[in-house]
Amino acid sequence: MKRKLLVLQLIVLLMTLSAVSFGQSLQLADSSGVLANGAEITILRNPMASSEIPCVLFVKNLTNGDLEVNCARTNLSVIPNTENYFCWGACYPPFVDTGSVYVNIQRGKWDSTFIAHYSYENPTGVFNKGTSRIQYTFYEASNISNSVSVIVNFVCGYTGIEEYSMSKILSAPYPNPVTTTAKFDYILPPSVTSASISIRNLLGTEMRNVKLEQASGKAIVNTSGLPAGLYVYYLVLNNKVTSSRKLVINR
Repeated sequence: MKRKLLVLQLIVLLMTLSAVSFGQSLQLADSSGVLANGAEITILRNPMASSEIPCVLFVKNLTNGDLEVNCARTNLSVIPNTENYFCWGACYPPFVDTGSVYVNIQRGKWDSTFIAHYSYENPTGVFNKGTSRIQYTFYEASNISNSVSVIVNFVCGYTGIEEYSMSKILSAPYPNPVTTTAKFDYILPPSVTSASISIRNLLGTEMRNVKLEQASGKAIVNTSGLPAGLYVYYLVLNNKVTSSRKLVINR
């Protein structure tokens, strides 16, 4: 009986160690910096500039050994009469969702060869305005459950702030709930001349304010001095509050 119990405890320990290491073998980044697993980013493109939106992603091997890594695409919501494909190890046609060539990434190294292509010009030459949401998942060949992913919003045909929802300009904070630091990815429409994130308590008192001084990037808000609880963060564009969402701070 004791031996069976020891075996059971060993199995539980191994499962726990596996869970701890899960998601730590791979890391993603874009031009703005490291991305949290499951992050959502937005790429805007004026159709007058070109008919294609590219997305470059970087994949890092965090382990002490080389990894064989593959990519799978999931079209979450795609504008009709548009097409997209990705290149990593090989360039795949639009109807292929999972790569057939595994990419070797050396231990501790970044791979910078992944690029996704999204074309919003239909066969008749008309540009399709709107947003397509596509998820890219990178996973280890020997353990497909060990994966990281990112959702990319490809936005075409913008003219001003009124055409955007908050999610197209500002990502959800991560992590959420927050402990000491909240991070936001953002990309501003060309018509925005000033932008900031305002965090307020439920009484409306502003507790933090971070200016968004670049056209795109990552905003970091220090929440270490704020009491645990529920807050609201506001996106302020051109001195006007455009939208708001909840933020939870844990201690």
